[in-house]
Amino acid sequence: MNIVAIGVLMAIQLVITFEMSMVMPMAPLIASIYQVDQSNVTLLNLGYAMSGLFVPFLGMMADKMGNKRILIFSSFLFVFGSALVFVWSSPWGFILGRTILGIGFFALISISPSYLSILIRPQKYGFVSGLHKIAFAMAILISPLVATTFAINFGFHTLYLGVMIAMSICTGLAFLMPDVRSQHETIHHNSLVSIFKNSKAVMMMAVVALFSIPSIFYFNYLSIHLNQLGQTPQSIASLYSMIALGSLGAGIGIMLFSDKFGKRRMGLWGAVFSAVFMALTLFNYEPTIFLVGFMFGLAFDLIWGLLFPLATGILKGQTAGFLTILSFVMSMTNVAANGLAPTVFRFGGFMLNVLVCTIGLVIGTFLLYQIFKNKNTFSA
Repeated sequence: MNIVAIGVLMAIQLVITFEMSMVMPMAPLIASIYQVDQSNVTLLNLGYAMSGLFVPFLGMMADKMGNKRILIFSSFLFVFGSALVFVWSSPWGFILGRTILGIGFFALISISPSYLSILIRPQKYGFVSGLHKIAFAMAILISPLVATTFAINFGFHTLYLGVMIAMSICTGLAFLMPDVRSQHETIHHNSLVSIFKNSKAVMMMAVVALFSIPSIFYFNYLSIHLNQLGQTPQSIASLYSMIALGSLGAGIGIMLFSDKFGKRRMGLWGAVFSAVFMALTLFNYEPTIFLVGFMFGLAFDLIWGLLFPLATGILKGQTAGFLTILSFVMSMTNVAANGLAPTVFRFGGFMLNVLVCTIGLVIGTFLLYQIFKNKNTFSA
């Protein structure tokens, strides 16, 4: 294993996840800063969600030019977008800046697994995936309280100065990573048709879409729901931190047990229990909200921590291209969800949002079973 590459990619995962997750619990604060109705705050993120439109192109370029070059380029985009949010304090600065950094985000989360799948021996890939999920979990664990406290005391836009500096350091360190290439990379990089002809690939796209719905319908509106119940920003951040502890547990579980017990099995159980605990949220029983949040974070990030690593085994020779298509699907789902969520929330409140998430998770779990039941589908 190349320790430098793994460490740099973990640092990148930490920074981009910190930025993503700090926005969700601060939705009421962001709505106040940019003077928009709380139910419409997700509309400010439409550009961020649409940024995934560009990612398949970057994936094809990564297959052709090498993952390292596109990873560094994507990091530069993230730095530039963060700088725009910092220096341009209008809503358009937020929208444009997050659109640009969003391109970097979606490219980084999809090309990194492809890079690691080439760099790391298959026997160690589950362990390394767990490490990166821990970096993800640490980011969402610290970001709600740290970002909310910092924004209240020093200003929301100043947060993006810190994000910009942190990613600039990561970008510089990324030049130290080895430039690895798959011996099969050039076989199919001009043929997208073959990807859409593969039934397992198409089902995985549907799974990614369905499992992307809670990112908007649940996580973005949970803070608004709690705010309407009279919870303080610190209390809201505490619940997000509890969910993050579940995510941290998922990362540790993936790191320690996925290679031993099988990524397919762990992923499927994560999908099943994410649907179960999302359904329990429908009861809206406040004394158990922290426990349910923790368990949902554990289950939901168990499947998300394994989804892209498992997808690397579906189309050999087109790994980066396929993963960026999955990222594109995730982005387009986010676009649709950001557009629909305000209407759904106004019509039926947070509980209707949760019901939509539950239905999506149940269907996604069924599709995962259809993919996973054939043990020859994956090499992992």
